[in-house]
Amino acid sequence: MTQNLTAATARNGGVYNQLQNALGQQDTMKTLYGGFIEKVQDTDMAQAVTQLSLNQTALQAALQVTATLNHLSLLNYLPIS
Repeated sequence: MTQNLTAATARNGGVYNQLQNALGQQDTMKTLYGGFIEKVQDTDMAQAVTQLSLNQTALQAALQVTATLNHLSLLNYLPIS
């Protein structure tokens, strides 16, 4: 009987620890998403659109350089006799 009580107490302790971990994770997510929502709500739309345009231009330039580099070879620089 004492062993059953001890086993039940141990199981309850394990469940309690799992619940505490879940609560901690929920608090972390609440903080994370709360900060995300604040940033979205406080966004200056003109600045965001300008930054998006700049990022798109930078990405396009990087992709063009990458495409150009993929077609280069040492043969491009050998003199033709």
